[in-house]
Amino acid sequence: LTHHGENRFGGGNYSRVGLKDDGKVLLEYLSGRGICIDLSHTSDALAEDILDFREQKGLVLPVLASHSNFRAVWDHPRNLPDEWAKVIIQERGLIGINFVRAFLHNDHSDALLRHYEYAIKLGAEHSIAFGADFFYTGDHPDPSRIPFYHPAHQNASMFPKILQTWQESGITEEALRKLAFGNVDDFLERHYFSAQSWK
Repeated sequence: LTHHGENRFGGGNYSRVGLKDDGKVLLEYLSGRGICIDLSHTSDALAEDILDFREQKGLVLPVLASHSNFRAVWDHPRNLPDEWAKVIIQERGLIGINFVRAFLHNDHSDALLRHYEYAIKLGAEHSIAFGADFFYTGDHPDPSRIPFYHPAHQNASMFPKILQTWQESGITEEALRKLAFGNVDDFLERHYFSAQSWK
């Protein structure tokens, strides 16, 4: 419903605003139409209000966080607090690990693995995926954010090396299969490709 700031529907990551009246109308309209709600750019207040309003109204709105990490690993407002991460995990939603340096750790590229390990600790084996958040950064107005990505995972060509390195560190092939594509396939099958999904 939002990006970083506040809009007519609610508050983004860098605000403390919750769900507004137009946001409520939008959620009711979206319910049952084959659309999931992404918590990656919500304020904490908006995430809480979305989940509360969904429950109060009995709305059919699965939740995910398409490109978010874990605040317990790296304290940043773009990252999920445990409370919302656990809701997504309990509902077999998706949490896509974000590769942007500012959301992983400013200095340590191995934080990517730390976020994955924390996800597994929370029980996200069937919910965790890659949510890299790659985009063109060449003309970005904030030079303090450059480089946007650690060299070890700066573009999609790095995926095979990441998977190989993690397998060598002891993560099973089956777990990596789920991370790389299996959990996304399962999510799409359950929420978009099943004729019964939205009944």
